[in-house]
This record gives sequence, structure tokens and C-alpha cells, in this order.
Amino acid sequence: MLYGIIGMASSIIGFWLFGLGIKQMFYSGLGMMSGLFSDIGMGSRALLLGLFSTVILLGSFWFTGNMVTKQKLDIKEFIAKMGSFQLPFGAALILSGLISFMSLKLAFLILVLALMTGLAANSAAVIELYRMGSSQWIKFLGVALGIYVLFLAVVQTVLL
Repeated sequence: MLYGIIGMASSIIGFWLFGLGIKQMFYSGLGMMSGLFSDIGMGSRALLLGLFSTVILLGSFWFTGNMVTKQKLDIKEFIAKMGSFQLPFGAALILSGLISFMSLKLAFLILVLALMTGLAANSAAVIELYRMGSSQWIKFLGVALGIYVLFLAVVQTVLL
């Protein structure tokens, strides 16, 4: 369970660092005006987006996996297994966040690469974890990613 929490936290910290790096890059050229705009909170928004994105993605995978398959996993067991799987992608997001203080282009490249490979790898890991047959893959992915996109859009609109 500890590795699961550390893995999820690393992804969230990576989003936060990326937001701080973007904020610093955008407002560093404004000189004295940067002080006026520094309270906009891009870093805190990125932190919340990372938190909600991670929780909603794993929650939609857990809910859909339990709904689509006969195998039912406890939420703690799921977080322990899938959260620890987040660690390499969290490290890539942290790297992207640190690089965002120097180069936004390279940071965005690493961010997109980490997010896309993370989504594909997480999908494959959940399919394996629930021992889904090939006939269940499309249904699972469609429902889980649909839930993720819908809930993340609502959270972004309402809370962020």
C-alpha cells in the first residue's frame, strides 16, 4: 500500500512542478509585473489537476474493472498494485516538471510522452490485473476512459 501511495504522490508532485515551471517561465519576463500575476495559482491548479486526474483515472479503472469482470478487487488492493505501477511515470512527470523551469518545449515533450505511455501501460496493467478476455477489452476501455474524461471535465469546469 505504501508503494501505491508513493507512486500516486509522485505523479501528483510531477504535475505540480510542471505547473510551477510554466508559471515561472510565463511570468519571469514580466519584471515588476510578475509580482502582480504571481498569485494566479498555476502551480496550485496543476497540483489539484494532478490529484484529481490520478484519483479519477484509477477510480474509473477500478470501478469499471469491477463492473465488467467477474473478479472483484478491494480498493486497497487495487491502489497498492496500480499506485505502485505509477512510480516510473511519476518520475517522468517530476523530470518534466523540473525541466519546465528551463525549457517548456522539452518539458511538454516529456509530459506528453509520460502521459501517453502511462495511460497505455495502466490500461494494459488493469486488463492483466482483472484477467480480462479480449472480448472485454473494448468495453472496459471505452467505459473507463469515458468515465475518466467526463469526471475530469466536470472537475476542471467546477473546481478549477
